[in-house]
Order: sequence, then structure tokens, then C-alpha cells
Amino acid sequence: MPFCPLCRLEYPKEIRECPDCQVKLIENLGSDFLTGAGDTEPEGNNWALIKGILTDLEADIIAGLLETNEIPVMRKYPGMSGLTKVYMGSSFSVDLYVPLKKLKEAEELLNQVQEEVRKGD
Repeated sequence: MPFCPLCRLEYPKEIRECPDCQVKLIENLGSDFLTGAGDTEPEGNNWALIKGILTDLEADIIAGLLETNEIPVMRKYPGMSGLTKVYMGSSFSVDLYVPLKKLKEAEELLNQVQEEVRKGD
């Protein structure tokens, strides 16, 4: 079964690309998967960390907002969060990345929404 090299989720063999990270799946994660070693920022496509988030639900909301505004989002489950996601269906930590060229736009959008929420309180 193939795995995503970034979020480390396993997919059925007919799936070729991770739907969250939009990267090609690989056949083997190696020993780094279980130890959490090699947890670094994604490379190659100039992605930048936009936000570290505690729950999948919050990640879904923020990713949905960004994607609705045509800002691609990639998820990475640091440490043992990838394993937790596979076995429990939810994780305790999610890092969201956006393309570096869209980072400023994404930050402005999230700040705008946060300000609107504050005004509503």
C-alpha cells in the first residue's frame, strides 16, 4: 500500500497522489515513520508553514477557508500524529503549509477572519 511522504497516511493501492498534500505517494516510509525522525518542513515545492494546529477539525476549517480562496494547503502530521491519525482517525497535531508565493495572502486572510471574529465577540 502506498503512503504519502508528507502526512504519512496510507492509501489504497489504486490511489497515486495524496488528496491533502497533492504529492505523489511512495511505497515505503522507512523506519523514520515510527520514530518520528526526519520531521522537517516539506521541501521542493517551496511550501511555508502557515499554522500549527491542535485538531483535525480546526485544520479542516482553516484549510477549507484557504482553499475556498484558491490557496492550496498541505497537511503534515508531526511526530506520532501521523500514526495517531492512521489508527484513531484523528490526530493531536497538524501543521498546515501553503505555497511560499501565497504565504502573505494566506496570512492576511487568516488575520482578517480573526479580526472579524474578535469584532463579533
